[in-house]
Amino acid sequence: GDIPNDSPTMTPIPQKCYTRINPETNMPERYLTVLSKCNEYLYDFMIIIKKSNISDSGYGAFLTYKGSKKLIERDKLTFVSHLAVFDKEKTKTGKSSLSATLEDGLGDVGVTIRGDCLGLTENDNSGFGPLGLFRESDYQVPNDGGVPFSSDDCGNTFLDLGRYAPFLPSDRKPLLLFGVKDFLFSFSPAEWRFDVGDQVLDITSDVTGEPHEVACNNIAMYVNEIGHDESLVQNVVSNEVGRRMVKYLFFQMKPLRVGEEVELLVDYTDTYEDIRERKGYGKRNLDSRVKSDTDGPTRLERNLKERLLIQRHLQSYNKNDIETVLEFVVEKIYKPIQKLPRLTWRQWIAKRRLHWMALLIRNQLYLVTSRGTPSTADELSLLDKLDVIDDDDNNKILFPVGTFVYVNG
Repeated sequence: GDIPNDSPTMTPIPQKCYTRINPETNMPERYLTVLSKCNEYLYDFMIIIKKSNISDSGYGAFLTYKGSKKLIERDKLTFVSHLAVFDKEKTKTGKSSLSATLEDGLGDVGVTIRGDCLGLTENDNSGFGPLGLFRESDYQVPNDGGVPFSSDDCGNTFLDLGRYAPFLPSDRKPLLLFGVKDFLFSFSPAEWRFDVGDQVLDITSDVTGEPHEVACNNIAMYVNEIGHDESLVQNVVSNEVGRRMVKYLFFQMKPLRVGEEVELLVDYTDTYEDIRERKGYGKRNLDSRVKSDTDGPTRLERNLKERLLIQRHLQSYNKNDIETVLEFVVEKIYKPIQKLPRLTWRQWIAKRRLHWMALLIRNQLYLVTSRGTPSTADELSLLDKLDVIDDDDNNKILFPVGTFVYVNG
């Protein structure tokens, strides 16, 4: 599920929000401290990665509520001195009696300006709370041990878990290129995609088809989905920012006690149903109307349908499409794979499918050239790229002896 782009989130404390790699698990951990907008509480959270509670779902992301701290009594506060915003047209050097009104009803403070050359300084992010006014020591655990956390409480709302995508410039792709890549890597990239505007956010490597290292070092990709399991409760929504980026936001209606842990779960809605069916937990799987890709005949039938669709897609290409696709698959996929000492089964499949695609693209190139035969410099360069793919042992033995191969995979 998703929410409006302008949905509010709780105010993060920048110096207390960070992600690190746990040296023992080699998995990311995220720490978050956020400020309530009305009750002067700081809330602490930790997110770790471990085996999901959902069967056959691999890793999952788990959030633990670590507790809260409340702003202490006013007469014990230590104000951070960097806050001062003035209208320079109305403020004269040497004026000795100015006042500033603080936000959230915290009252007025006196301000004195001295010096011959005065300027405004940037907030140095050392302060806590509204406008960065206070020190961390001004927030203390209440005598009752801290309050439970609920997104429904006054001042609380969504908790920003961080970016899902993109992380790298290559994570943004036109649909033309993503569709080809998705086919080459047996539809693994589609498991991780988000569509924003006319682009696809793709956090998988162009060489492996699996999530790349930067994505793996962040929390969001480990958030599983509820699917059609009514026993699972969604507590994460996606938020598209500026038609350029997707973030994950956490909400919790049932109050969390200090130390309580929940698995983070999102709902990909009906847009994910094809992937669910391949994995075996779509609606039609649950009704025993279709089987997952673990069933050989079912996998073969799906793959043949997908191959027919990509064939029709390739046969619709104009010369610009051919140039764009060949530049991408040769430079970003084929050549890097050729340099690897060992390949995964998915990379072997990508090479086999590339060879098949090259034959179709070559035929299409002859159809769309002005004379029926490539002759211009740019047309001949496209033939050269096709020759790069064909100048392999594709017509000989592609798979080493003993390799398990999906038929029509």
